[in-house]
Amino acid sequence: MITWKKDPFQSEYIAFKLAADNYAVNSKDAGGKLNDIKLVYNKSNKISLMDTTWKRTSSTTSWGVKSMHDIFNNLKRSGRKKNVARIIQQYIGNGDVSDWMGEVSCPIICKHENGDHSLIAGNIRLSLAKLLNIKPQVIIVNVDW
Repeated sequence: MITWKKDPFQSEYIAFKLAADNYAVNSKDAGGKLNDIKLVYNKSNKISLMDTTWKRTSSTTSWGVKSMHDIFNNLKRSGRKKNVARIIQQYIGNGDVSDWMGEVSCPIICKHENGDHSLIAGNIRLSLAKLLNIKPQVIIVNVDW
């Protein structure tokens, strides 16, 4: 069974900063949003991601993944470089590959004031969970923007 872990805020700082910058009207507003999201994240807990929420979450290509080919194509389209082998190793862990025994960092989803959800971090983690038919645990950060 997978052990889902909540990483410290700093480990996903760049993703949080990009989200704050994306929704801000100026740099001062971005700084305020980054502070707000840090406070909310630090109080948030892991929850199982419901399929209805997963399907509606923007900024992720994970819901439609059916093969490793899909994952690599999505990475190519995004222009991002990720060590997929390292992320797969998180699912496997250090033991025998008879089950998924690893420790995986929870993806992070932002729930906006209007009820919409957008992925902040963890697209490949979610994509692998979808491919492996694993119910992921995530951190949902509620924001007023």
